Amino acid sequence: MRLLGLVIFLWSVAHVLGNTEIVNFEAQETVSVDLQFTRSWYVPVLHSGSSTLIWNLTATPVGFSTSDICPSLGKWRPDDAESMKLCPHELWLALDLESDGHWKNFNKFTLRLSWPAFFPTDVSMKIYDPIDLAAFSENPQSISSHATSRLKYARLRLSFAGVLSPSAPPVPDGVPIFIILEPLFFGVLMPSVIPTILAIVVIVVLGIPTGIKINSYLQKIAQLARQNMSTSRKSD
Repeated sequence: MRLLGLVIFLWSVAHVLGNTEIVNFEAQETVSVDLQFTRSWYVPVLHSGSSTLIWNLTATPVGFSTSDICPSLGKWRPDDAESMKLCPHELWLALDLESDGHWKNFNKFTLRLSWPAFFPTDVSMKIYDPIDLAAFSENPQSISSHATSRLKYARLRLSFAGVLSPSAPPVPDGVPIFIILEPLFFGVLMPSVIPTILAIVVIVVLGIPTGIKINSYLQKIAQLARQNMSTSRKSD
């Protein structure tokens, strides 16, 4: 039991050092859309062969709305400093769930974003189908009614959640974030937690024989104590 407690304690410590936001979504096939601006639109792509990303993202000022999509989305490029000024407080990702076939049998996925706990930040994450971005294309009518796709887009936005005083230092320019895309086993289990679950199961299974032996030993001691007490009473 002590070893089990140690495992749980270490797992808990690893998770209190940072904040995490999670969005789960279904990988349903949708109508394939040929969006002109996405042909040259460089965005980080997450897929089974590269499912993690480390990035620095600027949080929005206090009171800044995070609900509206940047109107200059078609011109936004995270690899271009001037372009980033158009939409400085958001990051778009392409979620490729089908290209190499490794994730074709998974219907549910989770997108997880973590950041250091000492950054007072609120996170907004939303998943879009390609057709949702058709309004930002110069040719939004180019929709194929036959082809389907499991490609998704994710929009990530950070907003500053701290309390500023007149003498407070400026808000940091960038918040370091860690992003990971994972399939969900049985629709609920993330691959990253499976080793922890297996470790707990192994500890419990190995602990059962030990527990049985200890219980048997204690039962013998208790029985011997009862016999001694009974003998003592008879002698009195």
